[in-house]
Amino acid sequence: MEIKTEIARVRKTGMEYSSDGIMTVERPGGGISVILADGQGNGLESRLLSRMAVNYAASLVAEGKTNEEAMRAINDRIYEEHERKVPCSLMILSVDTGSGMIEICRNTPCPVMVSAQEYDALYDDSSNPAGIDRHMHTETYSLPIDEENGMLIAGFTDGFFKAGHKHSGRGVNIDDVWKIIHANPIDDCGYIAKSILEYAIDLDGGEPADDMTVAVLAVVPAEHEQKVETIAISYPY
Repeated sequence: MEIKTEIARVRKTGMEYSSDGIMTVERPGGGISVILADGQGNGLESRLLSRMAVNYAASLVAEGKTNEEAMRAINDRIYEEHERKVPCSLMILSVDTGSGMIEICRNTPCPVMVSAQEYDALYDDSSNPAGIDRHMHTETYSLPIDEENGMLIAGFTDGFFKAGHKHSGRGVNIDDVWKIIHANPIDDCGYIAKSILEYAIDLDGGEPADDMTVAVLAVVPAEHEQKVETIAISYPY
């Protein structure tokens, strides 16, 4: 089995900073977690909040805390430091090889999409962002990893689902996103992430109206016996 992850992100047109934070971390028992955070608003203050959230979450996961414990700790910190005035949407997507499970944690209005051989699933239960309620409830989901056939998980920040509303009044159609996912092999998750993001940018007429991030994880059968880990980052500025 091989885990692949790709992230595609774009800033709001005219903004120097993105308010979306993103981090990947290796899980102590094996596997990968991807953490997405979106601080309310745009600019440096929101960027600092989302960067703190993903860095803090990554450190907790790396220490062996559960995803739910990490989400709770971030909520408490934002709640105390920002006096319930600055919400931050959070999402942790994990492929946990130790437990053999896909784990999804959401405190965000944005859904998570899962595509497997036998089914497609959209996890979009109502979920409040972190920082506004001391007794925050986190939506959590666990799915067994299909090592033989593979699986794909896609998560988003809320700017993605705002695309098109200001430009044309035509927003993201989730069926169009499924079409992009189904039209490509799941091991090409980089192309899938970029194609989904480009779809949203096109809805905004080529000028993103908000920060947008798309994260895609894929579990695929390993092609080679030799286990070589690779990391690739492209960071235009």
